[in-house]
Amino acid sequence: MGTFGTGPFNSDGALDFLDELAERPPQQRAEALRHMLGYVIANRDLLWREYFPDRVVAAAALVAATLPGGEHLQHRLTQVPDEPSAVTLPEPVPDLATSALEALHFVAGPGGPWHQGWTTETDQAEAQQTIDGLTAILQATHSQDHQTHQVDRRSRTAAAVLGLSCCDSPLTSMAVRAWTSWLSLSLSLTARVHRLSLPRIEQAGCVTRRCSR
Repeated sequence: MGTFGTGPFNSDGALDFLDELAERPPQQRAEALRHMLGYVIANRDLLWREYFPDRVVAAAALVAATLPGGEHLQHRLTQVPDEPSAVTLPEPVPDLATSALEALHFVAGPGGPWHQGWTTETDQAEAQQTIDGLTAILQATHSQDHQTHQVDRRSRTAAAVLGLSCCDSPLTSMAVRAWTSWLSLSLSLTARVHRLSLPRIEQAGCVTRRCSR
């Protein structure tokens, strides 16, 4: 009978996954993780047949271990038996945070299969803490990456509107940044005004409905 633990690397399935990854050259491990996470996301119906929740949680934890806030996961990897240093990734993989977060949410979101089968309240709580910690690390990098893409997209839009080639001189770069900052501020103010106006609109609607009666 297999061993199951509430930590990301505490089950037989997770250890088997780490062993398989350790057999690959270090420069191929990130790509193997990318393929595995993409496979999970694209083939959700194959859960329990082609892959299991503990392997997905271990994969997400390996990604999180390379990111800010994941230092304790690196320490946990040193406690894995049989040459734990062979399991680590050679460099951070922030580009995998989004797919790791999506796969993790699939197997360990509210009511997900990761949360089924724990026999004590203590195990349930510890299993939830494992997922909460991984989610926080991956979400932070995912949000930062999303904001970076938004700034890049706005910068390209600014360059196009201003008729400038992107960042080919300090003056061009300064103009793009200034236009992008103005656009971001305008969008933020517009959203704020919209939110403030909603209660008044709803109140007016309620008055109209009362009058119609």
